[in-house]
Amino acid sequence: MKTKNKDKETQHITLLHDYLALVPQQPNKRMYTFFNLLYVQNPPHYILLENPLQVLKEEIKDCDIYEAASLLLACNENNLNIFIVIPSFLRLCNTCCKKFDSIPTKYHLDYIKYLQVSILYHLDSKAIRQIIKHIRVLREHGIISFHEQKCIGVLAQVDVIESHEATNTNSITMNSFIHLSPDKTPLYNQFKAIAKAKKFLKRISWARNLIFLCEEDFTKKVVVIGGQKTGKSTLIATMLYDDKKSIESNMPLEAKAPIEYYYGKGSANAVYMHPNDLQTLQESPLADIAQHYKTLQENFYDCLKNGNEKVQYEKIYDLYLKNNKIDTVDRILVPQDYNLLQFIHFINTPSLIPHTFRHLQVYGHAARSDIVLYLASFDELNITSSYDKIIAVLLRLLKKANISHIHFIVTHIDKANMTLRKKQNLCQKLQSTIEERLVCTQKEKQNQLAKLNFHFIATEVAYSMRCRGVSASESGFDITTSGILELESAVFTHTFNTPSTHFNIQMLEHILTLCKLSNETMQANLIIENNKEEIKTQVKHIKSLCQEVTKRLPTQYYSFYDAFANLRDNLYSQFIQALNYETKKRANIDIQKLKTSMIQSLIVGLKELARILQEHFFTFKELHEITTLLQPNNTDSIAKFAITKEHKKILDLIFTQYTNSIKTDFFDDSNALVVEHLSYRLDILLPNTIKKTEIQEDSVIKPLKESFDYYFLLLEQNINTLFHNKISLFNIQIDRLECILESCFIKYFEDPKGYETEELDTLITMLTHGGGK
Repeated sequence: MKTKNKDKETQHITLLHDYLALVPQQPNKRMYTFFNLLYVQNPPHYILLENPLQVLKEEIKDCDIYEAASLLLACNENNLNIFIVIPSFLRLCNTCCKKFDSIPTKYHLDYIKYLQVSILYHLDSKAIRQIIKHIRVLREHGIISFHEQKCIGVLAQVDVIESHEATNTNSITMNSFIHLSPDKTPLYNQFKAIAKAKKFLKRISWARNLIFLCEEDFTKKVVVIGGQKTGKSTLIATMLYDDKKSIESNMPLEAKAPIEYYYGKGSANAVYMHPNDLQTLQESPLADIAQHYKTLQENFYDCLKNGNEKVQYEKIYDLYLKNNKIDTVDRILVPQDYNLLQFIHFINTPSLIPHTFRHLQVYGHAARSDIVLYLASFDELNITSSYDKIIAVLLRLLKKANISHIHFIVTHIDKANMTLRKKQNLCQKLQSTIEERLVCTQKEKQNQLAKLNFHFIATEVAYSMRCRGVSASESGFDITTSGILELESAVFTHTFNTPSTHFNIQMLEHILTLCKLSNETMQANLIIENNKEEIKTQVKHIKSLCQEVTKRLPTQYYSFYDAFANLRDNLYSQFIQALNYETKKRANIDIQKLKTSMIQSLIVGLKELARILQEHFFTFKELHEITTLLQPNNTDSIAKFAITKEHKKILDLIFTQYTNSIKTDFFDDSNALVVEHLSYRLDILLPNTIKKTEIQEDSVIKPLKESFDYYFLLLEQNINTLFHNKISLFNIQIDRLECILESCFIKYFEDPKGYETEELDTLITMLTHGGGK
């Protein structure tokens, strides 16, 4: 009989997994009491990934959580027919599960049970008492029976706290983020669809050259940033904890250089800095930094010469951090054999604000990431200068189109008296400040603010309880109240419930749709047959233009250098002249005004140079000709051969990516970061309170010149990197553009065979929506 019941539960879980994100959870005493009394059976061993009470709080304004919980807990097999027609009850069910309406009616009770066990898991004793008051009201109105009221009322008598702590201690590993199952989530389904699409394209003669569309790295990147001692490394170690590994393997590892955790096996790989970067660091105007890197290069010459080396994770601290060797490392790649990391990479970054080279690394990782975890201690937020820097970082991140979610995490809450009211006030303050400083349209502002999520976490408590087996903390926090579970749930949801919208996936959708035989395609084939030679000529001409552009583009940067050198020399000369004039002609000098004026002139100058560089990029007549030939609205372009709807969509997508790739601005936030570091240096050399007599050649003027030269060298190298990255990406995109045009506008019509429509429809839905629309 037990086997039968277990099989039945397994079937229910398998089916409900198509609609719900479930994670394994050992039931606690409260859950057993509730289900044994109300259903005369044991509770499910699964709960919803997302805390339903938190979902209701966020989704329904002015929602009384206790009243909502009482409604959901009061429903059972005896009164389901009554509750299922109550609008407010249905609204709660739909809010907690967006696919509730799609769940077959016979499984509604199973869904309610998973919802109930999830609510019971997240409730504390205080909440139980409030819920029982609402249960009494339901009984008085005749909605539930006296027996049902009593069954729920017994929960108040259960020793909740002790059993909850014991359960959490025993199921720590199951709660660990890395052990959550991505199975049947939209992102998981999309990855499966990409693999199927690759196999499918291999069977089609005209589409075989498009397999590259399936071979992109579609894994989502989660970058962790924050100031010193905010708990970044502790947070990562807690989320990636595995009790099967040694204590040393689970120890937090400080990210003095970026550390990337990805799917794989074997030793970690320490990749050393490029010799050019090390040489640049030795030219720092700060003598101690310059000497530090010179010594490191001498001491570790043989390692640096090899470029990288393998190392066991447990030995990274002793081999790299103890002796400062880490300062020569560009990044450390750590393979982890966890299923979850096939879909998501974690990148831990150096503490903000590091020296310029590391700061550019942090920015680079954040700019390429999908999700950002930004940690700040409670103390930082109470210091005006730190608060303003935190806001500046958030504003910069919110404007990045590729970043879908930013989780702003206030840490060390176990060391501060953080009441619920204080948390709410802090969130409101941060939100209001950001909203005031965002310069964009109201709609853009709303979209950007929607990315922001706030969390309050006791990182040390969470690590101690999960990784060291501590059952309670002196501060009274446990694994639930530490905030880690809520964060992990949110990160998992934001990662796996949202499929990727990568260009390749959008293009794959249209390619697969083309594979479906239709009257439209057959008619188009007749039209194309009569124009085949003209189409071939057109595509061949576009390819020749692309090849000509890619041959000539890389030479364009060098004509930019003179203008850049002139900007550096002129700005320095003007600044020194203005400084000399102020010290000789004025009684009171306004140093702050001088510095601000110079920095603003530098930003304007760099933007102008970026415009010049962009114009150089546009000087080729071939670029403009390609634009004309791809223009979807131009009757003389290849658009006249886009007979089917899918061919039109393919051309629209190609044109959008092409125009975006040639219009990307060369002045981005990485240049702004270098300018900020120059500004910090000026504040040290020329504090606002400096006296005229203190402005001497050796103590101020000479170090100023060295600083200008150094930070302009960094700017030059950064712009050079930006330019060549753009050229490289453009070349790749051009190659792929040629391939797509040739396959879809020529080869496609040479092989008009159709394929099973139903199979392709399912594959396309899985690819674009992760299994459901």
